[in-house]
Amino acid sequence: AYGEGEPTTEPGRALRRAALAFGIPRRHFDALLRGCAMDRDGRRYERYEELEDYCWHVAGVVGRACLPIFGVSEEEAGEYADRLGIALQLVN
Repeated sequence: AYGEGEPTTEPGRALRRAALAFGIPRRHFDALLRGCAMDRDGRRYERYEELEDYCWHVAGVVGRACLPIFGVSEEEAGEYADRLGIALQLVN
């Protein structure tokens, strides 16, 4: 979606259109992909800091990626998006 060529799948093309239209930073998708890899690894977290990092990568970053869609800057609501995503993942 962020490369130079056109994505070859419809979901890829839709993601590219949304990312460009709303200015969603690539770093958020990269972080989410890291979260997917963390899920795949199936690791257990012994310290809260490690668990919090996992929760941010699978949920908090989703809130960050949505902020431009909602018309809100990261400066205004980034910390809130982080905390809400982590809290929701912990409940999950």
